[in-house]
Amino acid sequence: MKKLISLFALVALLVPMVALGADFRAEEDLKVDQPIPEDLYAAGGSIHLNNGIDGDASLAGGQIMIDSVIRQDLNVAGGRIDFNGQVEGDARLTGGEVFINGTIQEDLIIAAGQVKITANSVIGEDLVLGAGSLVLDGVVNGDVFGGAGELKINGTVRGNVKLMSVDQLSFGPNGRVEGDLSYRASKEQLGFNEKVGGTIQFEPSVWGDRGDSTHSGSTFTVHSFNWFRLLSLLFVGFFFLWFLRHYAAGGTAKLKERPFFSFLIGFLIVFVTPVLAGFFAITLIGLPAAYLILLTWLMALYVVKLAAATAIGFLLVKTSAKKDSFVRVYLSYALGAFLFTLLAMLPGAIGWSLQWALVFVAIGGFAMYELELFTFLQKRFNLAHALRH
Repeated sequence: MKKLISLFALVALLVPMVALGADFRAEEDLKVDQPIPEDLYAAGGSIHLNNGIDGDASLAGGQIMIDSVIRQDLNVAGGRIDFNGQVEGDARLTGGEVFINGTIQEDLIIAAGQVKITANSVIGEDLVLGAGSLVLDGVVNGDVFGGAGELKINGTVRGNVKLMSVDQLSFGPNGRVEGDLSYRASKEQLGFNEKVGGTIQFEPSVWGDRGDSTHSGSTFTVHSFNWFRLLSLLFVGFFFLWFLRHYAAGGTAKLKERPFFSFLIGFLIVFVTPVLAGFFAITLIGLPAAYLILLTWLMALYVVKLAAATAIGFLLVKTSAKKDSFVRVYLSYALGAFLFTLLAMLPGAIGWSLQWALVFVAIGGFAMYELELFTFLQKRFNLAHALRH
């Protein structure tokens, strides 16, 4: 898929996503009725866009309604998303329920529980999906790629359909795939020959032909977990930035200065620490030290996800913890958390590989910053001790 590599590069921080000029808003009930000539970053309990956005729109909220034209890209994380507008770039959506009744001129990347794409909808290029249930009544001019618990095609796919995992695949009376269809499922589903213009390829899943309840709805469970993980990152990240925003900015600055060296340091920390704990466990130092090291290591692996999300958001939005408001800082972090979580929803090994690469870089960068802080504090302590004597 011609835009998928661009997406990976974007999330890996190789392509800038936003300009310096942006409009930041945070309200419980947010309505945007006036045109915005720049990027929009917004968070709220409910958000309603009712006028044009000349740049990107990045939104996070409980209920989000979009009835406007987005001149560039759209990024949304919400409980329920209703899209009735037009996006002239890519759209990246994650939510519990997503309703699409509009036009997306480039790619649509979506991860949600339930998705409905109406007959009035047009996806200009590719559809990348991860959903519990998705009904496609509209037109996709490119390829469809990803996985779903249930997928019903009652519209037209101009390109190929490749499903890495699907529990139930069906076609409606208006369903048509003009290219090839390949899918992986527990059992082969027949009767698609008249609906597919190219070849049909079936591959049994690792679950074979069991078809039991342990596998039923597994895709939905996976994506629900990822959605919960995003919410937990947003919640914990609020307090992380409230108390440690300058620490977050310092660690981000370090990994930005030396990204490759940060990656190496992080790689060593992740893989050498358990070995070190094992060595302590079999020496005179004993099990208490080993348990303490492993506990610290496990805690660090969670906290570093906050650091990775912070680094993504800060670098993309070019946020300054000293100059910018907390709202801007947090919205930058929310964007990073959204993109970091999105990686886990991508099929295959590419998503988790990029996630771990970001984790390695974040661990290394923040470790170097902590070493710098320790050295600074040690010098201050030595100076104060020298002055006293």
